[in-house]
Amino acid sequence: MTGTTLYTVSRTLSHWEKQGLVETGRERVLIRSLAALKAIAEDMLPPND
Repeated sequence: MTGTTLYTVSRTLSHWEKQGLVETGRERVLIRSLAALKAIAEDMLPPND
């Protein structure tokens, strides 16, 4: 439950696939670059004040 729309998820996964971070298929997502996805996730975290 991410609180997002199917359109947003589809667009994000397509963008990541073009970057070579993931490979998508029928009912699956294969992670090609865990380090890159971690960097994206860490960049989205709020700063520790």
